[in-house]
Amino acid sequence: MYGNSHGIDLGGAHNIYFNTIYANNGQGGNCGIYARDNLSTNYRNNINYGNTGGAICNSASNFSSNDHNVTSNPSFVNTGSTPPDLHLNAGSGASGTGAACCGITSDKDEVTRATSPTIGAYEGSGSASPPPFVLPAPTNLRVMTAPASSQATH
Repeated sequence: MYGNSHGIDLGGAHNIYFNTIYANNGQGGNCGIYARDNLSTNYRNNINYGNTGGAICNSASNFSSNDHNVTSNPSFVNTGSTPPDLHLNAGSGASGTGAACCGITSDKDEVTRATSPTIGAYEGSGSASPPPFVLPAPTNLRVMTAPASSQATH
């Protein structure tokens, strides 16, 4: 989530897991997370960095679990591109330092999460290319030969 007034605008109890919240600098609070209500919120394995108003504003929420989150520079691949490439560079402090939780088994690119998952929306490091499109093998294929051509006789 990037380029908005707030990355996440909370109203009520929520589970916030494995997100990358970056550069929310629009009008309003300019926060990574804007919390409106004093309700229980689980907040784990998130990158919340580079938001003008800070990581969390109007902290009305009771964050019942608040761990394995990164608010310092996580070393993104390329924040200068449009849209920014928010995968992590090799050696990022967020790589492999998350907590397995919540039944989330894959990242935004559908890459399987490791036993010690990477914090944020993307597992591993480096820019990901989309998975190749592979057609399944046909199951009902028949090869037919054409009949021999007949020649007319006069």
